[in-house]
Amino acid sequence: RDSAIFELNKAVEAMPDDNSTRAYLAKAYFESGLALFNQQDFAASREAFESALQYDAQCAQCPEYIEKSKSGPASILRAKGIEYVNGSQFENAIVEFEQYLQIRPEDAEVRQFISKAHFQKALIDYNKGDFMTAKKGFGAALAYDADCQKCTAYIAQSEESFKDAHYNKGVGYFGNQQLAEAIDEWEQVYSLDPGYKDVEQNLNKAKVLMEKLEKIKKSQKP
Repeated sequence: RDSAIFELNKAVEAMPDDNSTRAYLAKAYFESGLALFNQQDFAASREAFESALQYDAQCAQCPEYIEKSKSGPASILRAKGIEYVNGSQFENAIVEFEQYLQIRPEDAEVRQFISKAHFQKALIDYNKGDFMTAKKGFGAALAYDADCQKCTAYIAQSEESFKDAHYNKGVGYFGNQQLAEAIDEWEQVYSLDPGYKDVEQNLNKAKVLMEKLEKIKKSQKP
């Protein structure tokens, strides 16, 4: 096909007003464009269809395929994203949809899909105990779907679960006299919510006790 296009181009250069040769060249470009389009080489296919239209202004399918070539990459991203959602591969779906929405930000259906993907991934993170990652995921889901009431509830629940888990870990460490670990856990809670339960009081108690122990250790050194 490329060799035919090459030869026909030479013929058109030699006889620019030969409509028959121009028609053959347009057809060769169009067929080349179809082959490239089917191989998903959309930039090259668009160029071929534009060349076909240049040599045959009456080419009815050329404008259609030029537009298809322009939107081809987006269509693939969209289809892959939906396929990933249906296969519960939510992280992969998010990657595809984010790229797609850079091209087609107005696609309401895809915004629903990406919201669902973020929500489902956040649920997985929540169930693994990764509460702050989950909170971020629920927030992303809400950003794409402002009507997601479950998102708002899960954002609050994720934060509450995070505070509860780390507060209780701190209590456990303190009971085992692992003061540094207890302080670390309670500081995570305190930075998020200083008024949570007795976290401020517990944190101060652990820090004072740790300082006393450090002084005792220093005084015992020869």
